[in-house]
Amino acid sequence: MKNNIPYLLIIVISLVLFSIATRAQYTTIKTPTNVTVEAIAYTEYSLAQLALIDSSAADWIDDHDSEAVKVADASGTYNCHNYAWHNSDGGSRFWVNQNDRYSGANISKYWSGLSATYQQTTSASALKVFYSNGDHSARVISSSLFESKWGAWPRYRHSPADCPYVSSNLQYYIVPINGDDIVCTSKTYSLVNILNATYNWSSEKLSTSGAGYSTTATKTSDGFGWIKCQMYSPYSGTTVYSEQKTICVGSPQPGTISIDMDSPPRRFTASIDEVSYATSYNWYIDGGLNNSYHGTSAIFNRQSPYCGGSYYVQVEEINSCGTSSKAHTTAIEPMCLYSLVFTPNPATDFCEVEIVNESGEAIDEQEEWSMEVYDQGQKLKLKKEKQKGKNTVLDVAGWKEGIYLVQVNLKDQQASGKLVVKK
Repeated sequence: MKNNIPYLLIIVISLVLFSIATRAQYTTIKTPTNVTVEAIAYTEYSLAQLALIDSSAADWIDDHDSEAVKVADASGTYNCHNYAWHNSDGGSRFWVNQNDRYSGANISKYWSGLSATYQQTTSASALKVFYSNGDHSARVISSSLFESKWGAWPRYRHSPADCPYVSSNLQYYIVPINGDDIVCTSKTYSLVNILNATYNWSSEKLSTSGAGYSTTATKTSDGFGWIKCQMYSPYSGTTVYSEQKTICVGSPQPGTISIDMDSPPRRFTASIDEVSYATSYNWYIDGGLNNSYHGTSAIFNRQSPYCGGSYYVQVEEINSCGTSSKAHTTAIEPMCLYSLVFTPNPATDFCEVEIVNESGEAIDEQEEWSMEVYDQGQKLKLKKEKQKGKNTVLDVAGWKEGIYLVQVNLKDQQASGKLVVKK
């Protein structure tokens, strides 16, 4: 990236000359919660000066291969902090600095102190962002798209790092809604309490009653709903928007089950991948309840042979409101390329194991493979590695009677079968 200093120097020098010529007038604006913020009132640049500023910004865009999109013209009457925290919510245009003229806190009054309007949050839910290492503020459109004023340059829509400001250590802010994530019948929700402010609540799958900073939300249907509020402050003269709080209304709704057949060995994992504010889960395999697992995933034993079979998996999600209907899916064993033939079977002393390619092709005599044999308690009885050819012989003379699981691993494929030992 090229150095930003030449462009920024043009703007700084222009602003200094402009300030001296016009004698900048200090004034104040208010946060929504009636905290005083220092501001500066400038008269606008001349058309010729604005054209120069706009040209400098366009040069920066070109020189840095920026994908930022211009959405408003250059102006010396307001800057990034004013736009993000005041003007974008309907307030007047002023120049607002990070610190006041006495080096005291200024813009941070929106989110710190006893009467803060905003609280820190994550990038996924934020409405405002402060570049703590870059002296910059922006309005958050999404986690990957901001809108901000670049000093006296135009206003742009851009990705978080696609701007002339240091974008490390971004701080995200929102007006949070206080209240539970689950509503069975009704719950109370609240926002920051601003005297004489106007509150307008809205919701999905809920009805709201109460037009103040607090409202009662009542269930209208089950499922994922939300609640949000816009509030007009008579102090700032702006309309501020709260977060849109996601709420599980009523009993959980069935999610989607995903299957991993490869982990752990000889078993498979089923997971429910939709968050529904459930507190526990009931897992079923082929209609039977599995009492071992009550979380978002469960592990089931696979049945030999591990080829072409299927398992019917279900799960119920439970919260304080009730139990969901069962989500379900079918876990399918992949078809095996290889199978095993035991001669004889049952065996008494020795048994020949032959690997058969189900496609009819010959086994590569130079391909290495391994074998594992498990007893009735699923304990490893025998292991052979770096085998070649399609046959091997097992000495079972000293083995106890019973059924043994034989598993061969060849070319990332698995073949298995049951060997009966009988005396």
